[in-house]
Amino acid sequence: MLIFLMALKILGRRPPNAKDVLHDPSAWGIVLANLSFLAMALFFEWDFSVIIYTFLMQSVVLWFFLSLKLFNAKREDAFELYVLGERKHVGRIPSLALNLFFGVVFHYIYFLVLVMFFSVVPPVQDLLVGAFPFLAAHSYSFAFHKNHASSKNIVSMQGMLSKRLVPLHLFLTLGVFLMGKAGFASTAGRAGLTLFLLIKTFVDTYFHATEHKRGK
Repeated sequence: MLIFLMALKILGRRPPNAKDVLHDPSAWGIVLANLSFLAMALFFEWDFSVIIYTFLMQSVVLWFFLSLKLFNAKREDAFELYVLGERKHVGRIPSLALNLFFGVVFHYIYFLVLVMFFSVVPPVQDLLVGAFPFLAAHSYSFAFHKNHASSKNIVSMQGMLSKRLVPLHLFLTLGVFLMGKAGFASTAGRAGLTLFLLIKTFVDTYFHATEHKRGK
């Protein structure tokens, strides 16, 4: 756990303080979405595959709102890339095309890995129910922060998304898989699922607050 928290500090660079979370209603929305998902997973005794596929759907939601932020960006430096070590302005259309390529390829590979691992896709209704809290929370966050211009360019945006998703999902997949072997209906399985989803709640909120620190 200590190593995991140290890694978060490194990945987040300048970590948010308590005020960044307490004074941001959208951060509380992220907390509520995760706790709602945890409650539903325990109540419905969802299969391991439903939980992991829902992580994929949350990733798609995050990428979708990243695309909206980029599309609505007013600052020209949002469309800058580093080409051969030099900062180049590539323009809105190429930046949007790069973002589309990254999102489609990343999530397609993610989906293929899950299909190979599970062989079947969980019931659509379970996935929609599980993903709804995250869609609602990130929709509110986008609306809440829409008028606050970001100082990040496309590389920074994609980098933050990758740092938020990849290590977290690898960690959670391993953890939930290990707990799932005990069976989520068992006391050990439910306790393990609760622990790992609470860690996910912390990480989601941490990166959300880091992304939306005002004036930093």
